[in-house]
Amino acid sequence: MRQREHGVEDNPQNSVNLLMSILVRYPEIMTVKFDPQSRSLRLTLAVRRPRARDRERSEARPPARELFSVFEKRLRDSLASYSGLLGTKPAEISVDIIESGSFSLINVRRDVGTLTQEEISLMIDIAGEVFGEDLVREQEGSLVEEERIAQDEMIENMLDDLRESLQVRKLIGFREEGRVVVFNKSVQGRRS
Repeated sequence: MRQREHGVEDNPQNSVNLLMSILVRYPEIMTVKFDPQSRSLRLTLAVRRPRARDRERSEARPPARELFSVFEKRLRDSLASYSGLLGTKPAEISVDIIESGSFSLINVRRDVGTLTQEEISLMIDIAGEVFGEDLVREQEGSLVEEERIAQDEMIENMLDDLRESLQVRKLIGFREEGRVVVFNKSVQGRRS
């Protein structure tokens, strides 16, 4: 079913491709969800939490909650600076952490109205600096520089398309056994 708003059709394949491209380009992102009601993307990163015996060896390393605060502050400050450089209003963003067993899951929710590919890259760079080797990364096939540039351009074009179209499908993309999978959450049990 395709719907129209202001003459622009809902193209579900572009939304699916956007989620897939983000996951392929950024092996640090574990899941990405699109919510059409809030018109936002939620990107989830996973950070290993030190086990008790590891904590003794790395006393110099701050706890996950402290690092989360550092990450959130740097991300907000960097996005504010980025918006300032572009002369746009500051980004609508929410950041939260969920403790889950031996991992901390960091959720970054960002409206798609002004989201850019550069902001996603900035978020990943900041997470890498703050969490270091504790940031979980899918074993990547090492995209060469030309492939990264092509992926970046595709992501930016698909974000533009998403901004201009009416999207009605809740989508979730995640990694499963070395593959990227995207589901339409609007229809239970149906794969996009």
